[in-house]
Amino acid sequence: MENLAVSSFKGLLQINKGAFSILVRNSNRINVQKPRPPHYKRAQIEHLVKPKYFERGERELWFIPSASQCIKQEEEEAKKRCREQDNPYERLLAKDLRNWFLKSKLIAFFHCNPIKYDDKFEVEVRLRKEGMYLKKMGKHTVNMALEGTPYISVMPLFATHTEIVFCSEPKVDKLLKIAGKMRQHVLLAAVVEDRLLSVSQLRALRQVKDLTTARAQLVSVLNAAQSQLVSGLTYHQSSIAEGLRQFAEKPPVQHR
Repeated sequence: MENLAVSSFKGLLQINKGAFSILVRNSNRINVQKPRPPHYKRAQIEHLVKPKYFERGERELWFIPSASQCIKQEEEEAKKRCREQDNPYERLLAKDLRNWFLKSKLIAFFHCNPIKYDDKFEVEVRLRKEGMYLKKMGKHTVNMALEGTPYISVMPLFATHTEIVFCSEPKVDKLLKIAGKMRQHVLLAAVVEDRLLSVSQLRALRQVKDLTTARAQLVSVLNAAQSQLVSGLTYHQSSIAEGLRQFAEKPPVQHR
């Protein structure tokens, strides 16, 4: 009895590797002459992929030339019309931005990557603590503000998403420290004391404490070179004068 139970249990666990095929016959006969219409989605796809054969001369009526399909020219014309329209609010923004450029001693340009509002607010807080202000304007507004000023040369920096930092004092050291903590902002260049400087030039300027110290160092270098030149030109004259003085002070030789 026990052997019979074990054999039946093994039979249940045995895996049948053979394939079963079951024939199912549809109760309704398929009408070949009038088949049933397909599903709506399938009918749409079949109509889309159905080939179409054109007669001679009919292809030009259905297909539009590629040059006519390009809408870039229309977009450029629409942008040109928008620029030509007089916008009072944009003129006010341009006037305010122009005042920021003329009154600030430090103007930094940053490329802005996609950033969350909380991260941007944190950046503005850090800048405000140092007396710096972050501004963002459109390219057309910036061009309107800088037209006729020496700052018009910075317009190529506004080819992408560019933001501006203004400061009334040339705090280059503070700016570089904050820029190192701004993850989504990349420092492009800066205007310090009406001079456009690159990032490497800003780092070199960072080593100088202030403008007065830099001027003193420059004057000392120029004075050293001038003193060396004067001493080289007057060396022979000084040598001759010293020799004549020693000869004049020498007591005369008494002859017996």
